[in-house]
Order: sequence, then C-alpha cells, then structure tokens
Amino acid sequence: MTRKHFEAIAATLKDYRYNEDHVHICRDLAQEFQALAKNFDKVKFMEACGYQVREDNDGYYQLTAFNSTGHPVGNHLMRI
Repeated sequence: MTRKHFEAIAATLKDYRYNEDHVHICRDLAQEFQALAKNFDKVKFMEACGYQVREDNDGYYQLTAFNSTGHPVGNHLMRI
C-alpha cells in the first residue's frame, strides 16, 4: 500500500469519528498498517482520522476528537 492509500482510508474514517468505536477501529488499523509498512506513522494516521494526538506517560497517547465547531467531543487515553 502507498501513502495515498493510507490517506484515503484515514479521510474516509474521519467522517465517522462520532461513532463510539471509531477510535478503536482507527487504532487497530494503524497497528496493522505499521506491520505492513515499517515506516508507517501511527500518530500521523490518527491525526488524519480526526484526532488531536498528544503523547502522555509511558507510551500512552491522549486522543481528542472535535466537532465541526471545534468543541471536544471525545477523549481517549490509549496506546497506539
């Protein structure tokens, strides 16, 4: 797969970011994509899926999704 493929997938997923399973689907895909392409950047993919990503403690990341007006609609603390 190429960068364009990853970008297209992320752009499609971004439209579904209000679904409660969205963050888990994006994370699982990021892990699979990194296994396929060693240079794959999971943080950039999560950002392209609609999350603000901030590294937290011990390998965990704070993922925040925003609605169209810029208000946070979801916070998740997880490993990606």
